[in-house]
Amino acid sequence: MPNKKLSLEISESLYEKLEYLSELTEEPIQTLIIRIVAMRMP
Repeated sequence: MPNKKLSLEISESLYEKLEYLSELTEEPIQTLIIRIVAMRMP
């Protein structure tokens, strides 16, 4: 299945949390967001 592009507007505080987690895990923020969303899907 082809990928689709999605643009999100999030608060600066949420972005900073994701950025921190990204640094800890050494993964791109985009990868983390996709993983978090996928884990929350039914």
